[in-house]
Amino acid sequence: MSATDLATSDSPSGARLRRWQQITGVSLFVGYAGYYLGRSCLAIATPLMIDERHPILTKEQIGLIASVGVLTYAIGKVVNGLIVDYVGGRQVFLLGMLLTVACTAAFGAADAFPVFVVIWGANRFFQSMGW
Repeated sequence: MSATDLATSDSPSGARLRRWQQITGVSLFVGYAGYYLGRSCLAIATPLMIDERHPILTKEQIGLIASVGVLTYAIGKVVNGLIVDYVGGRQVFLLGMLLTVACTAAFGAADAFPVFVVIWGANRFFQSMGW
């Protein structure tokens, strides 16, 4: 019996398979939404960071932070793709989510340009684990 046949059957095994399919689908949706929230924090924080009354960073510095993020995200896709082949997608997805949350919190607590660059680069690298 194929997985499709099993999922559409009324057997206890079919019901269990459908339940796990639903759990997996919801988990992936919620997890990926979480990755997007971590990805959007720079765009949300930028207006406050370049505010003329109390500037923390310049527009050029924000641009450099974003550029480093794109670079580390691209590198992370290659590196993490190889890691997933050995470790498994579920573990890498969850680890990436936890590390993204940690980096997002650290980014909010940072107060120096070099620290922002390093944390945002790490954040984007870990976000690529959800790819």
